[in-house]
Amino acid sequence: MALTKATYAMINGDVINILDYGASPSASGATNRAAIQAAIDAAIASATTRAVYIPRGKFEIDAGLTFNSPIRVFGDGYDISAETGSIIETTQSTGVAFEFNNASGSFDNGLILDDFMILGPDSGSAVGFQIEGAVWPNSEIRGLAAVNMGSHGFNFVDCISANVENCRAQGNGGSGYVVSQSNALRFRGCTAESNGSHGWNFTSNGIPGERVAPSLVQCLSEENVGDAVYINQYTGIMISECYLQVASLSNVDHACVRIDNSSAIRVINNHITSNVAWP
Repeated sequence: MALTKATYAMINGDVINILDYGASPSASGATNRAAIQAAIDAAIASATTRAVYIPRGKFEIDAGLTFNSPIRVFGDGYDISAETGSIIETTQSTGVAFEFNNASGSFDNGLILDDFMILGPDSGSAVGFQIEGAVWPNSEIRGLAAVNMGSHGFNFVDCISANVENCRAQGNGGSGYVVSQSNALRFRGCTAESNGSHGWNFTSNGIPGERVAPSLVQCLSEENVGDAVYINQYTGIMISECYLQVASLSNVDHACVRIDNSSAIRVINNHITSNVAWP
C-alpha cells in the first residue's frame, strides 16, 4: 500500500490516528464526528492498540462522542487564546461533547485523557467532558480544556479515585467542574476561570456526608459568577494551596468557599480574596 502521510498508526501500529479514519480540519462536523467515533471504537475493539491520537488542528463535530471502555485519548496540547493545537470544536447545543459512560468490570489499565481541548459554541446547554461510572485508581485526566460550552466544562458523576491534573475550564455557561456522587477525585493544578456558575461544585445528591475525600491542591478558581468552590453533602474534602477568588468582592450572594450539609472540610494554606461562608 502506498502511504501518503506518516501517522502514529502507520509508523508503529501502537496508536490510532483519527486522520486515518477520515477526520480532517476541513471536513464537516458530521464527517469528523463519525471518523473520531470510529477511531475510538477501533481502539476499544483492538487487543493491542488502546490509544487514539488527535493531532494538531481544529476538528469540528456536530454531535457528541461516547465510549465505555478505558482507553487513552490524547493530543498535542493547545493554546486557548489562539485556538490552536489539538481541538475538537463542537457545534452541538445540547448533550455532551465527550462522554465516558458507565464502564463496568475489571480493567488492567485506567482511563487516560490528555492534552486536547473541547471548544464549544458559547451557547446552548451542552457539557464539555462527562466522566460517568467507575473510573479506576490508575485513571489520569490531565491537560484537558473545556472552553465556551453552554453548560458545565467538566461533569464527574459516580466516579471512583482518579487524578485530574492541569485541566482548564474557561468561559463555560455553567460550573467549571461539577463533581456528584464521586469518591476520592484528586484535582491538582487545575483552573476554573470566568464560568457562569461555580468554579467547582461538589454535590453528593444523597445522604449528607455520603461521599468522601476529594481534594483540590494548587488549583485556581477566579472570576466565576458563583462561588469559587461550593460543597454540599460531602465529608473530608481538602482544599490546599489554592487561589480562590469571587467575581466581585461586593457580591454577598457568593463566597470563595461555601459549605452546606458537610463535615470534616479542610481549607488549608490558600490565598482567599474574600470571606469563607460557613453554614
